[in-house]
Amino acid sequence: MMLPKVTVVTVCFNALSDLKKTYDSVKNLTYKNLEYIIVDGGSTDSTVEFLKTLPENVKWLSEPDNGIYYAMNKGIELATGEWIIFMNAADVFYANDILAKVMSHASSEVDFLYGDRIRVETNGSEALQNAGKLDDYLKTEVVFHQALFNRTSRLKKRPYNTHYSLAADYEYIVQAIHSGASLRYVSIPICKFQCGGRSRVLHVRGMTEAMKISIDFQKDKSLWTESDFFKGFIGNHLEAELNRVITDYIDGQGSFGGTFFNDSKGNLRIKLNKSNDTFHRFLGRVLRPLSRLALSTTPQRDESIKFAKEKTFTPKISIVTVVYNDLNGMKRTFESVSTLDYVNIEYIVIDGNSSDGTIDFLQANSCKIDVLVSENDDGIYDAMNKAIDRSSGDYVIFMNAGDCFTTPDVVGKAFEESDISNDVIYGDRNYLAADGTISHQKAKEMSTVFERMPYCHQSVFVKSSVLRKFKFELAYKYAADYHQVVKMYLSNIKFKKIDLTISNFEAGGRSESGIRPYLEVIKIQLDNAPKGFKSQNSVYIKSFINNFGDLTRDL
Repeated sequence: MMLPKVTVVTVCFNALSDLKKTYDSVKNLTYKNLEYIIVDGGSTDSTVEFLKTLPENVKWLSEPDNGIYYAMNKGIELATGEWIIFMNAADVFYANDILAKVMSHASSEVDFLYGDRIRVETNGSEALQNAGKLDDYLKTEVVFHQALFNRTSRLKKRPYNTHYSLAADYEYIVQAIHSGASLRYVSIPICKFQCGGRSRVLHVRGMTEAMKISIDFQKDKSLWTESDFFKGFIGNHLEAELNRVITDYIDGQGSFGGTFFNDSKGNLRIKLNKSNDTFHRFLGRVLRPLSRLALSTTPQRDESIKFAKEKTFTPKISIVTVVYNDLNGMKRTFESVSTLDYVNIEYIVIDGNSSDGTIDFLQANSCKIDVLVSENDDGIYDAMNKAIDRSSGDYVIFMNAGDCFTTPDVVGKAFEESDISNDVIYGDRNYLAADGTISHQKAKEMSTVFERMPYCHQSVFVKSSVLRKFKFELAYKYAADYHQVVKMYLSNIKFKKIDLTISNFEAGGRSESGIRPYLEVIKIQLDNAPKGFKSQNSVYIKSFINNFGDLTRDL
């Protein structure tokens, strides 16, 4: 019987000697139905010259990328094997016949095959590392990606999440287990793993990412301290790390004037030698992510793991508020964001150097704001672009001063049923008129984009990666959000309309101020409309003609 085709992918950057070790390991494999792909990040150390000497059956490319997981995703795109394994530079297979041994356990019912690995320390010593128990997947690393054979079709459908720079492989297997994937353990060492990679060099960041992932997928948030990532990093290093960061924060002026101690219950406490409001604000900001993640309704723990019905991914949402001299509106929006029950958020506020007390309010509440900028800008869209550059969420939503979410649970509801393969997820809004009346405005299908704006920016979640490609065009002072929507639509971005009222929008913004917004929208429509566009179908052109007939004789 013909064994399935296996794709081996090696990712490398400026690691020629390590690449040669891995290449020799792959070359010596006895498995016949094999494909080998090397993805190089644009190395400058003669790696490319070596790649040019390889036989034609080795696929390779060399170009700059944004990190290891971007490169691994490139390998996934190129792969044609039924199964794929990543054996990156310096890692080698345990034995030449290992693929045949593993593939003998493959079947159509299995999504992943995994085994053990040999850990090679920097001093050359070796030790066997057994794969962990799957039930512990939220506590520790139970599957090693150098000892993991992935169903390629699954990876192509849902590749590595590049939001994580060091732990995307852990996040991938966690979401797979969480969604009910079938894993089969093969009790043999599959590879020799060379210590000293990026996750070792940037240990703190890697552990922090892994801890965040384990918390995101933990149903009972009160259990988050049980993870090995927490115990190994926070539990052992919190005092030293806080001391270092605090000392840096107060400009190296010595100790922050306090001591750490354990109380009678074993809880870590901080005792200040004197009152320090600056330190209190700082400490609140440091601990805010942990306190948000630890929120829990303390449900009864279910010892049986029920994966199939669980949500597979909890995206991080960057909520952006742009404000200028609107203290009261800022307070309403801040209160709305503060009461959200969605855990995985980042709050960004971009202030245009207000002079009405807004910045004082923001600084007083800085412990609840992840990114705060106050400086002159070139208008609302320039400020929104600044927020895009600073965002780290998977999706971004703009909830500007005065605008509010409809309910505390609305963000969670927006992503309950939404497929995260969608680039844009949008819904309805409530329109709050100046006279106090409220009207419900339903979002429209994207096919109407050249007739009207399908949605408002306070009711849409857009992937940050998409926003970085389609920033707001500053040539438009009133309709840059409409221009952005049109450009995304014409680029075949994937939109999803959901039946949910997301925002309460306050009337009176710049987009409603006189004739200029009409002119900008009409220009955008005429510049970008497809062949066959009928101007009489545009609500903006019709409204413009009805209200400003004397100015439109030549249209």
